[in-house]
Amino acid sequence: QMLHALRAHEPLLTLLERAPLPAPSSEAESDEARPEAPGRPSAEGGGEAAAEERVVRAVCAILAEIAAGGGEGQKALLPAVPLLLRHARVAEACAAITATFAGCRANCEAAPPSAVRTLLHLALARPARPAVLRAVRATLSVDGAPVRHMQEIVVSELHALSPEARARLLPVWREPGGAAYARRQQLMQRQVDVAGA
Repeated sequence: QMLHALRAHEPLLTLLERAPLPAPSSEAESDEARPEAPGRPSAEGGGEAAAEERVVRAVCAILAEIAAGGGEGQKALLPAVPLLLRHARVAEACAAITATFAGCRANCEAAPPSAVRTLLHLALARPARPAVLRAVRATLSVDGAPVRHMQEIVVSELHALSPEARARLLPVWREPGGAAYARRQQLMQRQVDVAGA
C-alpha cells in the first residue's frame, strides 16, 4: 500500500516502457531465468542484455508487490497489463499480471479482452511455463465465483482452435487412440460446442 501511495508504479512503468523487448525464447523455457541461453551472455558475467533483463525482472517484481497489496495498487496496474504482456517471457512479468487480477473482480471484469486472448495463446504456446497459465486462471474466477465474461472469452478462443490444437491440450500421458483419450476428446468437444451455442 505504501508503494502505491508513493506512486512508485509510475516511474517503474516508464522504465519498463523504455526497456527493450526480451529476445524470443524457445517453447520449452521454464519460469526460471535462463541467463546462459544461447546467444546471450551470462547474467553473472554481465553484458548489456543481461543487465537489461535483470532490470526488467526487478521492475516487474516490484510491480507484482504493489499489485499484491490489493486495492488501489491493483487498480493502478490494470492499464499496465498490455505493457507487462510485452515482457511476459519473464516470470516476474507474469507474476505482476497475476497479482493485478488475483482476487479483484473489478479488474477481471475490466480486463482488455485482447490481453486475455494474448495470455491464453501464450499459455497454449508455452505449456512448460505455468506462470502464464496462473495469470490466465487469475482472470477466470474470484474467490471461487466465476467471472463469466472472461470465461466466455477463453471458451471462444478454445472453440476457434483447430481440432489438432485442441488435441494437444489433452494430457500427454494419454495415448491417442486409447478409449480414455477418445472419451476426453469427445467431452472437450461437447463443452466447446455447448459454450459456443
